[in-house]
This record gives sequence, structure tokens and C-alpha cells, in this order.
Amino acid sequence: MKLYRLIFFFALALAVTACSDDNYSPSDDTTTDDTSTTDDTTDPTDDTTGGGDTTTDPDPVDFTDKLSELPVFDGNLSDLTPRDGVYLYELNSGLFTDYAAKQRLIRLPNGQSMEYAGDDQLPDFPDKTLIATTFYYISYIDSNGVTRNVDYIIPSRSECIVCHFNNAVTTPIGPKLRSLNFNPNNEYVNINQLQYFINEGILTFAPDPASLALLPDWEDDTAYTLEERARAYMDINCAHCHNPDGVVGTFDMDFRYETAFDDSGIYANRGEIEARTLSTLVNYRMPQLGRTVVHEEAVTMLVEYLESLD
Repeated sequence: MKLYRLIFFFALALAVTACSDDNYSPSDDTTTDDTSTTDDTTDPTDDTTGGGDTTTDPDPVDFTDKLSELPVFDGNLSDLTPRDGVYLYELNSGLFTDYAAKQRLIRLPNGQSMEYAGDDQLPDFPDKTLIATTFYYISYIDSNGVTRNVDYIIPSRSECIVCHFNNAVTTPIGPKLRSLNFNPNNEYVNINQLQYFINEGILTFAPDPASLALLPDWEDDTAYTLEERARAYMDINCAHCHNPDGVVGTFDMDFRYETAFDDSGIYANRGEIEARTLSTLVNYRMPQLGRTVVHEEAVTMLVEYLESLD
């Protein structure tokens, strides 16, 4: 049986976080609540894909009520130091959540690996893989240099599942191979991230990363066209719901990057997309979950793209 543990840790960052920073850079001033807010687990009966054998798992992970009891961090929890065998990963184009900085970690059962599944989407994770994301923020600096505070609303377990529910399975969103296929240049990795995972033996059967696609970085207006940036942003921020297998798959909108423009529904709904991404009304804004403020820089880019379609 395939079992995912998607655990979201919410930290209070006392240091000011710049609005463009979505990378791992915890401060000594960061404090973390010692409770996990979400344990989104799926246990479908059909296990036809690759992955570990749960009956022989040498190092099982049991969900606990306290983060300090999970095999994720070493030392002071507020330092966010990954334990040996826990790997940091970063995304080339990330999900917006009120300008949060994020630390993304993955822990695989001992001796097991993610397996290439034949495309640039999610790899096959062994059973009892633990994927953890720590959000940390209190304030950020907007594009005008003004410090703003965020009254972030932590999604409930059921709300988390809304976005992480695809084809009737609770599924990770971020760690698709095409989102990992770049050099993050952080304190742990200074080569292509997929190649690093291959070298470490935690990603197997994968081809040369150069042969795999890369989801464009929506912030990079030098390497990518306006359309590529807008479609990439909509993929990582909207497509987990707006795809044929998502929770709103019947809305005739498919915002996955690989979907042909004529099949995406973007043109027919361009006015609605613009209005909703500019809104902060709880039942109208898009995305509805995970944000309370407008992503100013991205929406400026997105509106430019949508209005260019007229």
C-alpha cells in the first residue's frame, strides 16, 4: 500500500523576511511551535507503482504529536537543522503563501530511494516517505520597501487535503522532477539538484537530468517569455486543483504547464482569473487557501500576460 506523510510545520519568524525570499534561511531568532499542524495521509488499497516494502521497512516513521519527537531535526528545533539522512530540497518556481520563507525536507526509509517514474512529474516514493515543509514569517518587505505584517490563517487538515488531493489520492505538490531540475546553490547543494540526489543514491533509474524538462522560474524574465512565466506560475499555484483529476476538475480549466493553451481554458476565463488573483475576499480570491494577501509581483506579471491575450 502506498503511504504518504505530508507534514507542514508553521514557525514564527521574528526576523523580517523580504517579499522575494522563498528559500531556506532560518534565523537564530526563529521560534517554532512544538506541535505539528497537519498529518495528511492516504492509504489507497491499490499499490501498483514502485516503492518500498512496508513489511521490511528497516526504519519506520511513527507520527507523533510533537515535532521534537519526529526524526527530522537535530539540536534546537528553532535552528531547523536537518538530521542526518534528511534531505533539503528546493523548487525552481514555488507556491506562494503570503511571502512565507520555506524549508522543504524529505526523509526516506533507510536503504530506499525515490524511483524515476518515466516522466518529469512526481517520482515513485517508497512507503513511509516523510515530506516536511516549514513555513516561517511574521513580516515582509513589499516592493515599495514598506514592512508589512501577515495575519496568516493556518489551513486545517481538511483544507490541506483540498489542494493535495488528486485523482482520489492525497499527493505531494512540489517535489516533481521538473521543479527540482536546477542548481539551488545553497549550503548543501551546488550542483544540479537531481544529479545530487542521483549521486546520493536517493533517486534511482533516472536519466541524465539534462534530458528532463524544467518548470520555468516565473521570476526570471531573461531566460523565459512572459507566457512561459505565467503558465509556470499558474502550474505551481493553481493546477493542483485546476486539472481534470483535481477537486475542481469539472470547471473546464486545466492550468498544468504541459496542457496546450487551447485546452487550458485560460483564454475563456482570463477576466475571472485576473479578478480573483487580485482579490482578497475569502470566498472569491484565487487561490482560496494558503494566502490572505495579493502576490503583487506575480500578479502584475500574470495580469500583463492575461491582457496580452485580448
